Amino acid sequence: MITTRTVLFTLLGVILAASPGRAAPPQIVCVHPDYPIVNMFKQENEGGVHVIVGEGFDSGGLEVWYWGPPKTPEDVARSVPVLGEKEIVLPATPPPEAKRVTPVDVERQVIVASLSGAAILWVKTNEGWSKPYRFCTARPFGISRPTAYPRDLLYIYGYGLRRDSWQSDEPGYLVLKSAEKTIGPVKIDGLLNNLPRA
Repeated sequence: MITTRTVLFTLLGVILAASPGRAAPPQIVCVHPDYPIVNMFKQENEGGVHVIVGEGFDSGGLEVWYWGPPKTPEDVARSVPVLGEKEIVLPATPPPEAKRVTPVDVERQVIVASLSGAAILWVKTNEGWSKPYRFCTARPFGISRPTAYPRDLLYIYGYGLRRDSWQSDEPGYLVLKSAEKTIGPVKIDGLLNNLPRA
C-alpha cells in the first residue's frame, strides 16, 4: 500500500539525487620532496619550494597552512615512553602558532609553495579543511641488522631523515626500543647527521 509518506520520501530522494552535490574538501595525497629543503643547498633565507599533490585545490578560497611542533630535548624525552604504543593524533585544523603561506602556483591537483620548517600541512578551500598531512618528519622503516655491539655502525633507513640545514647546530635524536628495553634518546651531532640519507 502506497501512502502519502512513501510518496513524499520518494520525491525527496529524487530531488536530492538530482541536485548538484557539494564538492568534497581538498585532499592532500603527497608532498615532494618529503624532507626539509630550505638551506640544504642554498644560501641562508633563499628558501626552496615543495610540490603539494592532491585534489580539489582550485575550488576557491584557497589557504595553505603549515606548522612545525616544538622539538626541545624535553619534548623528545616526554615522547619516548609512548613511542610505538599509540597512534599520533594530528590537529584537525592549524593551531594558533601555525603559519599561512602564499603559494607560488596553484592548479586543481598541484600547489607549489615554500614550506620552511614545516612538519604538518593543511589546505583549506570553500569546501572546508583537508585532513592534516605529516611530512618532513622522520619515518624510519628498517635497520641494517637486528643486533649490534658497542661502537658498531648501524644504518637506519626511512623517510624524512635529512637535517634542516647543513649549518644547523640543532641535534637529531635516536631511540631504539624493543619489548624489553629502550635505549635513548641519544643525541646525534656532527657530520653523520648531516649526510642526506644518514
